[in-house]
Amino acid sequence: MLAYVLALVMFGAITIDSPGFAAWSHVSVVLEQAAILGFAAIGETFVILGGGLDLSVPGMMSTAGS
Repeated sequence: MLAYVLALVMFGAITIDSPGFAAWSHVSVVLEQAAILGFAAIGETFVILGGGLDLSVPGMMSTAGS
């Protein structure tokens, strides 16, 4: 819970310092980049819950260019 509060405080402080930081265009780019990593993390979670270990994720991420 503390991490969420700290993240919100940091977001507010950076927004005050750089007004364009909270612009929708910037937020949408950040969310788009986070989604790529999120999908890989979800897939890896299912592999780990199934008792396996998938070492191809770093290679796929570097090939995808993210």
